[in-house]
Amino acid sequence: MPTLHVRNVPEELYDGLKSVAAQKSISIGAEVVSMIERALEQEKRNAKRKALVHRIVHRRVRLPKGAPTPEAILRKDRDR
Repeated sequence: MPTLHVRNVPEELYDGLKSVAAQKSISIGAEVVSMIERALEQEKRNAKRKALVHRIVHRRVRLPKGAPTPEAILRKDRDR
């Protein structure tokens, strides 16, 4: 299993990691790995959402030339 070394961790961040790990009764390293896993899963979910929004935004209904727009149809219906 690969090892990851991190340098220049701000004191406040390290203290926060240490506190969270102590509350869970696990090592700081285990908590960091857990946080990275959660962050990567969130990134995957965000990428899927972004791709979905992109597909929705770029899905366009092409109306035949001369066809009434949805707005025109609604206006006509409301004017009845």
